[in-house]
Amino acid sequence: MTLRALYWLLTVLNLSLVGVGATTPPPRRCGGSVSKLAQSMNILAAGLPGHPVIDGHLVAYQNRDLEGFASFFSAEIKSFKNGQDNLSGISQLRDIYAKLFSASPNLRVRISERRIEGEYIFDTEHVVGLRGSENEITAKVKYRVVDGKIIEMHLSI
Repeated sequence: MTLRALYWLLTVLNLSLVGVGATTPPPRRCGGSVSKLAQSMNILAAGLPGHPVIDGHLVAYQNRDLEGFASFFSAEIKSFKNGQDNLSGISQLRDIYAKLFSASPNLRVRISERRIEGEYIFDTEHVVGLRGSENEITAKVKYRVVDGKIIEMHLSI
């Protein structure tokens, strides 16, 4: 498929050209199409329920798009890793993920399981390419989304 045909297809489907010179779309603009994009990028396994905020942040994560990624988080984001305080606030999130994205040129994520319970989303995530490693890391992640922003993230690795 040519780039022109791909552009036409994405335009018809109301998707963006993430990774082709465009930034990740914000959660409210993309609606349900971000979940289709996540599926087409093999981030979200077929048959799993989509979530525009979580899927959008995962598309930005895989594209190492720091601004797009950060746009899905609350300014007061709290993150915990294995029960310990990991980061607090959007500026700390930006600092940590800027370094991570820079050190991870082949970053890939895949969601194999998802459960949504109100404002909580529970994912099983498989990450490859973290800091240049080709080893797969599996994590259980619990997100809390309020008013279209991730306000809490709990990672168990």
